[in-house]
Amino acid sequence: ATVAAYQITRKNIATQDPADPSRTVLVGQQTSRGLEATAGVALSPRLTLRGDASWVHARYDNYQQGGVSLAGKRPTNTPAVVANLWAFYQLSPQLQLSAGVRHIGKIYGDAANTLYWPSTTLLDLGLDYRIDRHTSLQARLRNATDRSYAASLSSGMAYLGAGRSASLAPQ
Repeated sequence: ATVAAYQITRKNIATQDPADPSRTVLVGQQTSRGLEATAGVALSPRLTLRGDASWVHARYDNYQQGGVSLAGKRPTNTPAVVANLWAFYQLSPQLQLSAGVRHIGKIYGDAANTLYWPSTTLLDLGLDYRIDRHTSLQARLRNATDRSYAASLSSGMAYLGAGRSASLAPQ
């Protein structure tokens, strides 16, 4: 298991110049304080769990946009929490099943925090078949429930994350 704590201060954030939209100006300050943790445990010789999570308290400290103070607002596309939990089950020496959930917290698409996309949780599935000591075949089904979610958000549009996708690849 590992745990890390951090604080990052970013000064001179670039933003669009209200007097000339074709230019950017450097203004304000943003502080992010966070905690990240990861852990794994073998519940039995066949079943293993692995998880990780990050929590971040990101805020504009001193930031103005169009003459309006946005101090205390969360920066765009910065979820407060992101977490993953995976289970791996060894059916036989050659065959392993896996299932994982990915959780992404709510994100804002504008600095004023008026436009947002809600948190989402995605399900991924996997199957690994060991052909020999050096080769395996991996099948993956990402976003198995085909859930719509925003990979990023802006004032004008949401960029949707990948829908359900499958892959089969040698390793």
